[in-house]
Amino acid sequence: MVSPGRVPALAAALAACLALPAPARAEAEHAPLDRAYERDEGRDRHWLLPDHLTAQFAGNVGLLAVGGGHAWRDDRVVGDLLFGWVPESVGGTDIYQLSAKVTWSPWIFRLGQGWKARPFTVGLQVTYLLGGDYFIVQPSRYPSGYYPVPTALHPGLTLGTSLTVPKRYLDAPVSLYVEGVALGHMLRVWAANPRTIGPADVFSFTAGARVQL
Repeated sequence: MVSPGRVPALAAALAACLALPAPARAEAEHAPLDRAYERDEGRDRHWLLPDHLTAQFAGNVGLLAVGGGHAWRDDRVVGDLLFGWVPESVGGTDIYQLSAKVTWSPWIFRLGQGWKARPFTVGLQVTYLLGGDYFIVQPSRYPSGYYPVPTALHPGLTLGTSLTVPKRYLDAPVSLYVEGVALGHMLRVWAANPRTIGPADVFSFTAGARVQL
């Protein structure tokens, strides 16, 4: 039995709940369950299997790259392993490459109804070009210092943003992202020649999507 003294407090709490729009009440009610589901969803998946698939256009990982990866720490850290291809019509010869990426999101904003925004992401990537025409250690047939950097291995820095579309609109949650990518040797050239080289000369742009499994 509720004492008369508690009736005003209970009435105020009920009025506050009813004042919320129905979608907001549903989001508030289901948010803890949704987050628990997100944490538990992949527990039965073997750690070698990816929890998402990735497709990316450009960005120094190939004209088109596909692969998969894992997300950790409430999706703040995302890792991808990609296989990329540059067709002969673009690169002069078919180029195949492997890339590993790690992206960190310092802020994730839950916009309601499953939408998520990551306004700023920063990451590192390393790309390895396959084939005998590329090398990490310069062959002896070239003069010392002829190639200032390895032709097969290219580290890079990424800066970007991302938006996650919830499952209710597609068959699975999809994170769409755009990034600016700068290779390590271009950053060094920029640092040495800041008056003649600008960001537009250093960064290339990429767009991609991650589909949650």
